Amino acid sequence: MLREAVTSEPYNFKPKSSERGKVWESIAAYLNSLKTQEFRVTARAVRDCYALLISRHKLKQREEEKASGIDVPEPTELDTLLEEIREREKSAEEKIDALRNDKKEKEKKLQQRKSDRKSDDNGEKPKKAKLRRSTSDAIEFLAEKSEKERELKKEELGIKKRELDLAETRQEEAAQQQQTMFSALMNQMQKQQQLQQQNLQIMLNQQNKVFMALLENIKKH
Repeated sequence: MLREAVTSEPYNFKPKSSERGKVWESIAAYLNSLKTQEFRVTARAVRDCYALLISRHKLKQREEEKASGIDVPEPTELDTLLEEIREREKSAEEKIDALRNDKKEKEKKLQQRKSDRKSDDNGEKPKKAKLRRSTSDAIEFLAEKSEKERELKKEELGIKKRELDLAETRQEEAAQQQQTMFSALMNQMQKQQQLQQQNLQIMLNQQNKVFMALLENIKKH
């Protein structure tokens, strides 16, 4: 799934957009078409599983950063794929943010020019406001630490929510699969019952023919 995500790059599209939804659908279709391993997944299941793996990887990285000086195990293939996806996600987010900031800056300059023209028309000079803020190193450190702890807690809650969503999706898919298997079993039983009835009717017809032939022989004698 992650190899296909690297190829399809869903993070290049906005979250919850139709374009990203189509990418999840294509990945699910690819997995379901595999012959080496049997998959029965939906686009939602693929999306939730992907988000859960990424969230766990982020949390793992933060824990490793906090535990500096402790030997960490060699990265697995899964870790390598997740790291590559994270780098690509970060690059895509930076591009999107740059475009968004550029748009905001242009809108801000346009608004400023309109405001300046309005001030000039009224005979007023534009005013410039300057904000100054100073904080001690200790307060800055505590604020940064508190922010990281809040982000970590938020990430943990997000992982738990995604785990619940993924479990719910798997439960729904399992129930649907059981219903499909039950329907197939009932159809098979119905066909077997019909076949048994047909065989019984054939046997009765044959017995009836034998009985009629026997009566004919008795009448002749």
